[in-house]
Amino acid sequence: MARRSPLLLAPEALFEYAVEALARRALTTVELRTRLERRAARSRDVDEVIERLSAVAYLDDFRAAESHSHVRKEFEALGPKRVVRELLQRGVDASVAEEAVGEVYHDTNETDLIHAHLQKKLGKHYREHKIDDPRVIVRVYRGLLRAGFPGDRIVDALREISSDNEWLDGFADDPGDEDLEM
Repeated sequence: MARRSPLLLAPEALFEYAVEALARRALTTVELRTRLERRAARSRDVDEVIERLSAVAYLDDFRAAESHSHVRKEFEALGPKRVVRELLQRGVDASVAEEAVGEVYHDTNETDLIHAHLQKKLGKHYREHKIDDPRVIVRVYRGLLRAGFPGDRIVDALREISSDNEWLDGFADDPGDEDLEM
């Protein structure tokens, strides 16, 4: 069956569509613009709707970034670097992303957050049994890098769950933790 193209909307209907989309989920300007461009009868209506929404504070990239950061920190136990990367992918300006993440994470103990992430991934009893297999430690280390944590903090956390800590020193010097893909 052929997929029907969406009904193209006039300015007021496009505005209502945008308000409904923002009520369901905090969207960035880029995300909303993409949705509106698919639905707008005229492309110039998109800019007008975005300006109108921004003027009444329905569309605010900082607030969307802050909301995203809070959810990713509280419910996913992700590190700040990961959250900034995600926000950049969602079209948030780098300075806005950094500021929002900084506000959400400003009083966060990163070591505690790493342990919360490990507990989610390894189970609540992860500290009770030391990990003997270096391959498992490497896998956990890389997972924590992808989750947005700095290498030195990861090494500190891994010292608590690894049975052999001598070879962990090499991880702290790993230069590859800055741009690790998610």
